[in-house]
Amino acid sequence: LKTTREAMTSLIAEDGDLSEKFLDVLEELFERFDADKDGVLSVLELNAFYKTCNGTSITNSELQDIKENLDVDASGSLTLKGFIQLYAMQTMGEEDQTWKDLDTLGYDKTLNKKK
Repeated sequence: LKTTREAMTSLIAEDGDLSEKFLDVLEELFERFDADKDGVLSVLELNAFYKTCNGTSITNSELQDIKENLDVDASGSLTLKGFIQLYAMQTMGEEDQTWKDLDTLGYDKTLNKKK
């Protein structure tokens, strides 16, 4: 029998980048929370994402970090590239937190939507 760890889909590819399947999931999540479908996550949309994952609102400090360190547009809204950067940093540092988010957002350990 495989252990749970072996049955899990890898979030990180062998080359050290995020796996293709994980990138597909991130794109799906980005589109899910981009309520107005303008291609970026506004503060309101990002806050909805944070509340869904963490149960709390995004802090001003976290917003500032995003604007300073991740890819944002001229208005400070998070781009898909920035959203992927956010998850790349989290996954490299706290992979368990990424799995927790994915579980909360409806994905199983093979990165498929839960039934």
